[in-house]
Amino acid sequence: MCCRFQLVAPSEALTEHFGLQFDEAPARKNIKPAQPITIVRIHPAIFGKRQVALTLWGFIPSFAKLPDPTRAMFNARAEGIWEKPSFRHAIARRRCLIPATGFYEWEHYGQSRIPWQFGVKGEQVFSLGGIWEQWNGASGEEIETCAIITVAPNETMRRVHNRMPLIIHPDNYEKWLNCEHCFADELAALMTPYPSEQMTATPLESGLPDDFPTARDLFTPEDLL
Repeated sequence: MCCRFQLVAPSEALTEHFGLQFDEAPARKNIKPAQPITIVRIHPAIFGKRQVALTLWGFIPSFAKLPDPTRAMFNARAEGIWEKPSFRHAIARRRCLIPATGFYEWEHYGQSRIPWQFGVKGEQVFSLGGIWEQWNGASGEEIETCAIITVAPNETMRRVHNRMPLIIHPDNYEKWLNCEHCFADELAALMTPYPSEQMTATPLESGLPDDFPTARDLFTPEDLL
């Protein structure tokens, strides 16, 4: 699963990476489910045009009677995603990229859990693969939400967790976002673990730059339980 990530790149780096205009936003070192997050998607009303949008992290299916945040799904397993009623329309028609500069998982060590930060070598910014949905209420209200897709772990992740977020290589951005001419077998080739040798892994209690927060600064006590 993926329940925490960060986005600390300046807007100029995001604009250069995606070729889209990103507004200035504060660095966010500990992004949690149920918070608004930035996604890149194909504009819902303009075919082929990419758009930066803000959605809630916690997927609510369009058929839900009421938008219950406590039942929102912040991850979607790649396995079986085409068959699951909650996700099958979104994976076919509403895929997105979720900009990140790192994500976190916890390694169990006796009675403790040690947080690790993972990233992509040589890349200040990378993209997690996601899906988004729009819920429409009877009174005209609209809520857009998203989920991060998870896959089996690579060798780097396996020692810490049995899942990892899907990472989309920039060469595959167009194929991932293009929901008109990309089919299940093509997407299956993209929904695989990112190469282990191209990732970084850093324990947050040691070996960090002086200006980077420790686990105690980054996470609340409840997060570490």
